[in-house]
Amino acid sequence: MQLESLYQFLYSVVMSYLVSLKYVSFLLISVILVFRKIIRTVKGGRFRRYSIFIPPILYILFSIAVSYGTSLLGIVLSLIAFVFGIYISFHTTRSIVFFSKNNILYYMRPGWVVAIWSLAFLTRLALILFFPGFNGDLFTVLLFFASGLIIGESFWIVRKNREILSTVRITKIHL
Repeated sequence: MQLESLYQFLYSVVMSYLVSLKYVSFLLISVILVFRKIIRTVKGGRFRRYSIFIPPILYILFSIAVSYGTSLLGIVLSLIAFVFGIYISFHTTRSIVFFSKNNILYYMRPGWVVAIWSLAFLTRLALILFFPGFNGDLFTVLLFFASGLIIGESFWIVRKNREILSTVRITKIHL
């Protein structure tokens, strides 16, 4: 009898610790992600090749990681949404701005793309952690759509950078 009550006590302590760890880890991931995205969106990011291609690869990996348990229909819709997101971003991300600080090239991407992905990621992560029985296929599809937007946006940033560099080279040759 005492052994069983000791077991129940230890079980409740461990479970409460794991539940609190889940809340803390979710809060920590949320704060870091949102804070980093706000800073990068407001101040712009330094243009470097790896800063253009590594984050989209990470976005895809995070999207795949949180799509655990998605139905086959959800996976197919996610792939369609991903391709559609790339297509849409080619037509809507023309508002990317390049600027220079101390002869270093920076760029600012539209905040709505980052906001959609962050919201979809945090919502999907919350569903996985706090409501494991809930079908989050809708948020998985939205997450892959936003990942497609970010991939297309990265290609657009590289394309626009090439245009800027070719204009600068032409201007330097004529001077």
